Amino acid sequence: MAILYRPRSALNRLAASPRLSVGFAYVVVSGVVSAAIGIATASLEGSGASGLLSSLLVLPLFVAYWLVQGWLIDAGAGMIGRAGRRREFFAVSGPVFLPWIVYALLSLAEAAATHGGGAGPSVASGLAWLTVPVLAWFLTLTILAIRAVYDAPMLNAFALTLLPYAVVSAALLVLGAFAGVLRG
Repeated sequence: MAILYRPRSALNRLAASPRLSVGFAYVVVSGVVSAAIGIATASLEGSGASGLLSSLLVLPLFVAYWLVQGWLIDAGAGMIGRAGRRREFFAVSGPVFLPWIVYALLSLAEAAATHGGGAGPSVASGLAWLTVPVLAWFLTLTILAIRAVYDAPMLNAFALTLLPYAVVSAALLVLGAFAGVLRG
C-alpha cells in the first residue's frame, strides 16, 4: 500500500526487482474489485443488464489496456533510446490501477446520493467532480512508473503516458472518417 502514500519510492522498489506476476495480480485485483463495486452501483441505479454488462467488462478491459499500454509505452520509449523493458514496465505498472477502485467507490457513492433524494443530486455532482483528481492520480502514477522503469525525463514520461490515449483517439478518428465515407 506504499503506492498510496510514497508512490515514487514504491514504484522504484518494484522496478529494482520486477515480478510480472505481481503486476498482473494488481491489475486483476483492481479489475475484480472495481467490477464488484460497479455491479453494486448498477443495481443501485437500476440500470439493468447494460450496467451489469459494463461492470463485467471492467476486468477484461483493464487487462487489455494494461497489455496495450505496456506495448505502446515500450515502443515509444524506443524513440528516446530506452526500449526493451516491457516486462519490467508490466511488473511496475500493475499497482498504477489501484486508483480505479477509488473511482468505482466514488461512482457508488454518487449513485447512493442520487438514489437518496433530497440534497442528493448536489452531493452527487460534488462526488462526480472528485473523480477528476482520481483520474489525474492514475496518470501521475503512470508517469512515475515510466520514470522508474525507463529513467525517462519527466516531459518524456508524460508524453509516453498520453501515447495510449493518442492511439485510441486516432483510431476513433479513422473509424469516424471511414463511417462518414460509407454513409456517403
